[in-house]
This record gives sequence, C-alpha cells and structure tokens, in this order.
Amino acid sequence: PRIEERVGSVAQAGVPLVEVIDTSKMRVEIWVPQARLDVLEKGLPVVVKVPNLPEQRFTGTVEFVSLVVEQRGEPPSEFVRVDTTVENPGDLLRPNLTG
Repeated sequence: PRIEERVGSVAQAGVPLVEVIDTSKMRVEIWVPQARLDVLEKGLPVVVKVPNLPEQRFTGTVEFVSLVVEQRGEPPSEFVRVDTTVENPGDLLRPNLTG
C-alpha cells in the first residue's frame, strides 16, 4: 500500500502499513530458447540488457532454470524460464519492468 493512502487511517494489527522494497538487486525473468538449455545452470554469470537502457549492462547470476519447456511467441517456439538476480546500480531497473 502507498503511504498517501494510509494518512489519517487507523492502524490495525496484522494489516501492512507500508512495503519496503530493496532495489539494489533485482530478480530478472528471462525466456531462453530450449536449444540453449545445455549451457544453462544455477550460478552461471549473466549480463542483462534492456531496450530502454541500451548502454547499461546489469550483471548477476542464474538462480533457477525451469524444468518445464513452454510455447511462447508468434509463431510459437519452445522456451525455458530462467530466473536471475542482477545488481541494480543507480536503481535503474524497476519492479515489473519489461524488456
């Protein structure tokens, strides 16, 4: 909840007042073609680039490689979800940012 929405409200036990987010590191979900599955593993270093910050590189590591192959895109192709954690210097990445 946003603080502005809570000003003047009475706090109740068990109801969050605010949410604090640490954005110094961000989880980035990447969809990798199934053909690249043989080179993916937990702990592998990654470099992430996003279209709206073309000169910025975000470094981190692979945290999880899904066991499930999914159909994505048009025309559909086979991809595997890979979760990574990357450093976020200057808080340039935002929660729910797409790229």
